[in-house]
Amino acid sequence: MANETDTLNIGSIKLRKEFPIAQTENTRRAQDPIIHPEAAAAARARIAAAIEHHPLPNSENVPATPTNDLVIDKTALAGATFNQPLVRGRKLPSVLTPLLTAVGIFLLVLLLFKAPIIISQAKYAFSSHPTATPTVTAPAADEVVPAANTISIPKINVHAPVQYEPSIAEAAVQRALQDGVVHYGNTATPGQNGNVAIFGHSSNDWWEPGNFKFVFVLLDKLSPGDQITLDYQSKRYTYEVTGSKVVQPTEVSVLNPTSTPVLTLITCTPAGTSLRRLVVTAKQIDPDPNKSTKVAATTQTGSSPSTLTNSTSPTFFDQLGSAWKGIVSGISSLFGGGSKDSSGSSDGPTTLPAIK
Repeated sequence: MANETDTLNIGSIKLRKEFPIAQTENTRRAQDPIIHPEAAAAARARIAAAIEHHPLPNSENVPATPTNDLVIDKTALAGATFNQPLVRGRKLPSVLTPLLTAVGIFLLVLLLFKAPIIISQAKYAFSSHPTATPTVTAPAADEVVPAANTISIPKINVHAPVQYEPSIAEAAVQRALQDGVVHYGNTATPGQNGNVAIFGHSSNDWWEPGNFKFVFVLLDKLSPGDQITLDYQSKRYTYEVTGSKVVQPTEVSVLNPTSTPVLTLITCTPAGTSLRRLVVTAKQIDPDPNKSTKVAATTQTGSSPSTLTNSTSPTFFDQLGSAWKGIVSGISSLFGGGSKDSSGSSDGPTTLPAIK
């Protein structure tokens, strides 16, 4: 009943001094209405004022007269709020979506293939390097130099076998690159007054054979004064870097014979491409060529190439191009066509081996 008052007296339970434990009274008042008219009117006034400054999205769907559901159904209000995006950006045209996806996949695959380049550059960048150029000491008179033909570059932590391949044919050089760096066949050898030219990989594809795909990836870090050693026929030759430069593949003059013993290291740049060639030159400092008996300079045999060797092996796209040229050449031969190089000569290749 709305105004009935129920009183519960607990008087039978007494404590000392005759005080009762409790005496409670519970008065049942009239229940408040679910919606307070005054509060609802004030809330509607605030909502109306807020709409003037912040218009509601999809205002045409808002009822003109507040309904009971709009006021008390919190679940419905929450669902309507979360279904509306807070920020609406411009959507990309549907035609660009597959294109951007293809570009992303290509970049990811490229990153996986060329990850050693990035890792090598990062390791060098974040590792400590001595302020003084590492000095290579000449072997003592009684020290036995290993019989293996090797190259060592302390600054960039290179120690690799050198393959003295006599042939300059493309297939022969490519095979030799699987086992180290390659001495170009018609240039001088260590100990001669001439230009010792050595090619090495700056990068290679993961499916290519060999363990020296990135041996010259840090060759660009060498500067004048850095030292390089070649062990050749149980004798050690030390060279000091004199400079470096980037040239076009057609700059074959870097292979020209010299009157003094020098070393020329060649690789592709930027690493992972065959666009240009990085050439590092060094002079022999031990044995001192001015004190030792000079050997006659080697005579370069064979015709001069028209382009420098590619210091990166043929890329996937290069291989596709070569395959396409082979197909075209095969179809042409069916109709009596001959295979000639770009200069019109069929005597043999006019380019150096591709050793990326």
